[in-house]
Amino acid sequence: MLDNGPIVLNYQIKGARLRVVTDKAVLLSYLACYTKPADPAKQERMYVSSLWQEINGQWLNTFSQDSNAIR
Repeated sequence: MLDNGPIVLNYQIKGARLRVVTDKAVLLSYLACYTKPADPAKQERMYVSSLWQEINGQWLNTFSQDSNAIR
């Protein structure tokens, strides 16, 4: 995917929220606003949710979902 260089030119994270699920699991959600090198004038938006779990002393991203944001 990155053979031809980066796929995102720049990005901004908005409205980040961290929800504690258990003492070893949290859900991070936010709106990502970004542009691609092929079309830097067009801003795209995506909602992202990631489940992070502490496993053997390390925090690992065990699930992630991205959904396009409709304007």
